[in-house]
Amino acid sequence: MKVVFLDIDGVLVTGETVSRHVMTDGIPMNPFAAGPVAQLNRVLRETGAEIVVSSSWRCDGPQWDALMTHFAGQGVDRRPIGKTPWLDYKSNGGVWVATQRGDEIRTWLVENPDVEAFVAVDDDRDMDAIKDNFVWVEKGMFNGGLGVAHADQMIAVLNRKKEAAGGPAQNPV
Repeated sequence: MKVVFLDIDGVLVTGETVSRHVMTDGIPMNPFAAGPVAQLNRVLRETGAEIVVSSSWRCDGPQWDALMTHFAGQGVDRRPIGKTPWLDYKSNGGVWVATQRGDEIRTWLVENPDVEAFVAVDDDRDMDAIKDNFVWVEKGMFNGGLGVAHADQMIAVLNRKKEAAGGPAQNPV
C-alpha cells in the first residue's frame, strides 16, 4: 500500500478559502481550494495511494465523520483510510511537550507495516523523523497550497523503485 500523509490547512485550505465555511453534517468546515484538490487527485490517480490525515483536523466522533463527508463534498477522489495518532504528552510538572508530526507519522507506520511507500505533505516542517519522504508546501496558505511541483515531488517519492533486496526504497522507521 502507498500512503499520502495529508495536512489540510495550507495544503488544501488556502488564503482563498480559509475565511469561508461550509456546513458538513452540522459542523462548519473550510472549503478546499480547487487547484490543490486537482493536484491531490492527480497524485492519488498516478500512484494508487491512500490518504491518512496527519493534519490537526484529525479528530474523533462526529467531527471525524463530518470530515469524511467533507472530503467527498470537496471533490477529493478518495476518502481517508485513517489518521495519525496524537502523541502530545505532559512532562516536567505539567508542561506540555509536543511531539513532531513526523514522529506521529512514524508511529502510524510502525502500526501499519504493509506500507510500501509513503509521502507526507505539509506546510509545517516538523518532519525530522521522515524528512526523505516529506514535501514542504512553503507558506502554503498564502501561496495557493498544493501545486503542480509539489504533486510532482509526491509522485516521485511514492513511485520510487524498491531496492534490489526487495525492501522499501525508504525505511519508514
